[in-house]
Amino acid sequence: MLRLRMHTLVTCAGLATHTAAASASTSSMLQRPWFTHGSSLSRDRAQLLAEDQDAALVSGVFVPVTPAGESFTLISGDDAHSLLELRHADLPAAHLDVEEWAWIGCRPDGQHVFAVEMQEETGRAAVKVAGIEVDVSPLRNVADGIACPDDAAVLSTARGILHFHRTHQFCSSCGAATKAYKGGAARACTNRDSCGARVYPRVDPAAIMLVTSPAEVDGRTHALLGRKRAWPAGRFSTLSGFSECGESLEEAVIREVEEESGVRVRKSSLRFVVTQPWLFPQSLMVGFTAEAEPGQPSGGLPEVRYDKDELEDCRWFPRDYVRTRLVDHEGDGGISLVADTSGTPAEEFHIPGKVSLANLLITQWAHEVGPWSPETGGSNFESPS
Repeated sequence: MLRLRMHTLVTCAGLATHTAAASASTSSMLQRPWFTHGSSLSRDRAQLLAEDQDAALVSGVFVPVTPAGESFTLISGDDAHSLLELRHADLPAAHLDVEEWAWIGCRPDGQHVFAVEMQEETGRAAVKVAGIEVDVSPLRNVADGIACPDDAAVLSTARGILHFHRTHQFCSSCGAATKAYKGGAARACTNRDSCGARVYPRVDPAAIMLVTSPAEVDGRTHALLGRKRAWPAGRFSTLSGFSECGESLEEAVIREVEEESGVRVRKSSLRFVVTQPWLFPQSLMVGFTAEAEPGQPSGGLPEVRYDKDELEDCRWFPRDYVRTRLVDHEGDGGISLVADTSGTPAEEFHIPGKVSLANLLITQWAHEVGPWSPETGGSNFESPS
């Protein structure tokens, strides 16, 4: 019979969990971004390659993902989603080929975690335990409902690595078939005589930045937030954009902000915050904070002249306004990526949910925690030169 590893909030106890930035604490610690593994999983592939890999597979667990990239999750009574894992002994015969597996990581107890592609019908048929409800959906649709950050990280990595394997079945140099290599870390061309090329997962770096008003104007108490036309009503977020060929991430911040909003960033104010895997399908979000240059000739808040092809709206929001609207039960004010906000208080203003790095950047600024905490004494921000 299928064995399931059911995660609850207790599973995450003692780990570096994602906690809302709006807590009563004024901690200066940076919160853990969603989809990151923290200390819950070692990614040291050498550990796997040095072991008896057959034994690692037999004792490991497997996270299924459909060929369409949809994730399998378990649904509890409170509608929270958690990780569905299969044991090696429970895999259908058609999935026992080692070529189908991709290593994700190793847990502190030595258990290895693998990703495996599986049709929805096959996965559902394997779950025969009474009272178990399984959901199969795009991860973006359910991510905000995942209770445990460790589960979210595994689901995200499984989806991302299998997307790589699914889209690189043939060598781009010679056209020959490829096969999994180094436990799924790469794919190798099977035409060893005249090619032998190897390809690794593509990662697209993108800058995501919280731009504030200049310190000398109002003490950084306004944030520049924009919205896209396709988003739920009332959603505003930080600006972001991909780094272009030959461009540093810092240069991408400056260019994207000016292109999208018409606001110029003070170069000396740029500060790196944290990164987040965003495997939809293959991005790495790199978080920054920055100050705008004062408006000219007034010396006050700079005028926003946003690109209407890129954004539906973009403006300066006062900290007090944002803080009073972060009203959900966790205090992060976030709404699911796919929520319908029509006719709700969120229709006026809300920010993306906990899975987005924008949520972390905005809530820490709004509640004056993390690098904005009074405890730091401003040590994370230098005075403008």
